[in-house]
Amino acid sequence: MADGSGAGPRGTPAGEEILTFGRTLAVAAVVGVAGGGGALAFAAASRGLQHLLVGPGDSFLEAVEALPWSSRLAVPALGAVVSALLLWLFLLFSTKGRWGESSSGSSSGGAPDSA
Repeated sequence: MADGSGAGPRGTPAGEEILTFGRTLAVAAVVGVAGGGGALAFAAASRGLQHLLVGPGDSFLEAVEALPWSSRLAVPALGAVVSALLLWLFLLFSTKGRWGESSSGSSSGGAPDSA
């Protein structure tokens, strides 16, 4: 722009660079607002799940301390069972097709064919 031609540093018109920067800034703002909204939704869901599973309390520790001993054992065990089932389902669908077919198309379960 020092030559007075109105061109930007990469040979593009200066106005076009400003518009490109403005679009980039707008996209960054939308992504930031969406990320903040997601964080707020996650926090609200965590509080709701805490209230549903262990009862009301100002903190998670207070809510767990108010539980009977049997629930203190059952809640983590139930979480482990749910996690194991989710992992099993994930592994099942990642190694096979949607309906149980092999993802490689061979009938030997994905093993190489021996000739």
